[in-house]
Amino acid sequence: MSKKFQDNLNVLVYGDIDKMAADTNGHFLDQLSEASDDMTQDPRTMQELNAYVKNGGFSHVLIPDENFHRLNGNLGNCSVPIVEFLEDHWVTWAVDRKKQYLKDNKIKDAIVFSERNLEPYKGQTRFHSVLAAIDSPTFFNKGLERKIDILVSGAIKPDKPWVYPMRNWLINVLPEIGIKEGLNIHHHQHPGRVRKKGEEKITKGYSELINTAKIATAGTGQWRMPFKKLYEIAACETVLLSDLPLEDSDFFRGKILEIDPTKVNSKGYADLLRRNIMNVLENYEHYQQKLRPFQTEQDRFDKSYKGKALEIRSVLKKIN
Repeated sequence: MSKKFQDNLNVLVYGDIDKMAADTNGHFLDQLSEASDDMTQDPRTMQELNAYVKNGGFSHVLIPDENFHRLNGNLGNCSVPIVEFLEDHWVTWAVDRKKQYLKDNKIKDAIVFSERNLEPYKGQTRFHSVLAAIDSPTFFNKGLERKIDILVSGAIKPDKPWVYPMRNWLINVLPEIGIKEGLNIHHHQHPGRVRKKGEEKITKGYSELINTAKIATAGTGQWRMPFKKLYEIAACETVLLSDLPLEDSDFFRGKILEIDPTKVNSKGYADLLRRNIMNVLENYEHYQQKLRPFQTEQDRFDKSYKGKALEIRSVLKKIN
């Protein structure tokens, strides 16, 4: 049997796989599956987990974050290094819970999407940054008719408008632009985090929806993060309307319809946005080619689950 990776690692993913599979976008399951040699949720005690690790000759155990904890008890006595794939470490209301989980399970290393906002965890855990990946075989230009002028999607959080300030600004401004210019603007509501058994992951339908839009909005949140949504829209060769993330900004700079978050509330900025949008729509074929972050197949691989799997394993090589 040929090895999946040409390295000396043997990586086991352990966690609540059924719960990961029920997640609407399947991000944890897809990325961890791609980066590992085996996955299991069967062991329920540390003795059982260590036996599984020994029998399989595993070098590392890669776990999802605390929402998918499976073991009865903590992971502190695992016989090989435990590395957590930690999501949303920057979310202020989740920091205490995440810190406690890292401490209780004696996790010395974690993989994160950003090297910023790690001050609350200082001295507790070593962090290794690997940017978020996308499902490349799902998000691409499918050649569909683009009937929607502007697609607005993602969580809005009206009770916490400061979380996604750009999206909240756009959700107010774009309908006015649509009325004035006679545009077809579609607001796609966030589907929630859990799908019913047997339902497809939302990514397939979401990809097809993006492919029917000429322009699609994203936004980096108050933390200016490189969220997956930015890459998914760009991979479909739909013009991305967003502010720039602080990480990986060069990948997007000059290749999106950019919004300056420092100017959104200034006089005349909404009208400038209207003019920029209309310029793109009136010359769409030109701008669809010009405003395209994914320039090569290598770009697509580097941002894919397969590409990020190599980065994750490169991190694991340094942990023993």
